[in-house]
Amino acid sequence: ERELSDYGFMLWGNMNYNYNEASMAYINNSNLSNGVYKNRAWTSPNLVGYMESHDEERLMYKNLQYGNVSGIYSTKDLNTALQRMKLATAFFLTIPGPKMIWQFGERGYDLSINYPSNTSNDRLTNKPPLWDYMANAKRKELYDFYAALIKLRINQSVFETTDFTYNLTSAVKSISLSDANLKVVVMGNFDVQNQTATVNFPSIGKWYDYFSKDSINVTNVAYSSNLSAGEYHIYTSKNLNTGNSVIDIPVVTTENYFFNYPNPVNNQTTFKYILSSPEKVTLKIYNLIGKEVAVLVDEQQTAGNHQYVWAVKSGKLVSGGLYFAKVKIGNQMKTIKVVIQ
Repeated sequence: ERELSDYGFMLWGNMNYNYNEASMAYINNSNLSNGVYKNRAWTSPNLVGYMESHDEERLMYKNLQYGNVSGIYSTKDLNTALQRMKLATAFFLTIPGPKMIWQFGERGYDLSINYPSNTSNDRLTNKPPLWDYMANAKRKELYDFYAALIKLRINQSVFETTDFTYNLTSAVKSISLSDANLKVVVMGNFDVQNQTATVNFPSIGKWYDYFSKDSINVTNVAYSSNLSAGEYHIYTSKNLNTGNSVIDIPVVTTENYFFNYPNPVNNQTTFKYILSSPEKVTLKIYNLIGKEVAVLVDEQQTAGNHQYVWAVKSGKLVSGGLYFAKVKIGNQMKTIKVVIQ
């Protein structure tokens, strides 16, 4: 009897419960193995895994409400919970096969699926987008982590390999992937206490930490490591952080970031940015053919947080469609898309 996946069907893989138990540090129910298509005895990687969806509770909401605690380490703490979302994501996006990321999960969305009444009456009620999450440095770190890991997946064929092993049942979890060009080992401690564990590497030698840009020397393929609560590593057999690398890991910083919310826009939207030092700032809006339709800021500004509310219906009439907001801060320039409804 053949599986539907063998006929090319893409099938949903709901892993909400297990990933949430893992992110909250309840190890007994944190087995992530069913997010691996091989674990279901499938021959094709047609499992579309997901940690969150329109019909499942947000991981961050449960982290903050019900997370495990040991001494001063608490998964209910916002920054710790966001760090654990990086840990969970490291064991989500590195598993071969397609993935679904539900809206704003990459920023640690923490409003309940039952918001605002916290009853099932609001289960399908529209939820606010909370664009201001991007002003929180730790949420921006999570966003950048997603971006870097997705870029790694796109640029390295090893994440499409069939040559991989995994141990996703215990507190310290690991994934090992290999192809002709690269080998990758992912390890992480989902407990609320330090753990010492042995993780099998495909080969001895020097291995490079993709995110810390540090390295380790593996002298025994059964590599023993002490991991603090929530600690994770993604090791590669080649250094992907050299000047000639096609991988460009985003720098985690809030300086000079630029975004607006809401977007799409009905009546007004707020632009936000941070200046690390006093700078001359211009903020202008252009239409699709490059014509300037609004000048929102054109002045010298002090260091710190800045925001500007644009009432799109005031002044020159702006019709619905796609526009571009361009900010120039000193000699740096950034452009974002703005959709007017």
